[in-house]
Amino acid sequence: MPVLTIFARGLLTSHNINIAAAVLHQPGICCIVDTADVDAQHLLTSETQLGIELFGPVPSDSSWQEKAKQGFELSGFTVDWEHHHAICRQGNISQSWHPRSDNYGNRVIQVR
Repeated sequence: MPVLTIFARGLLTSHNINIAAAVLHQPGICCIVDTADVDAQHLLTSETQLGIELFGPVPSDSSWQEKAKQGFELSGFTVDWEHHHAICRQGNISQSWHPRSDNYGNRVIQVR
């Protein structure tokens, strides 16, 4: 599998990947990128929609809990997708599960 490495930050776009795949004449390529180009949308769609295997460091947790060193960080929860709840490390189960859209139109689930 050909490997495309993008060194400059923020260059990963569907257009750039399609150009690279066309130049390489390969249906699937491996794309190694910087943290600036790794987000949930790219990780979810790169392979399924573009045929690209995406590799790169995932950004660290930037939640208020992590910054304040209070509450629970995201990695402290297990999500039970089938039963629509989250479970914290202490074993407490969430009380609500609400699918909605965020300010950017992305589908999210608010769990409390």
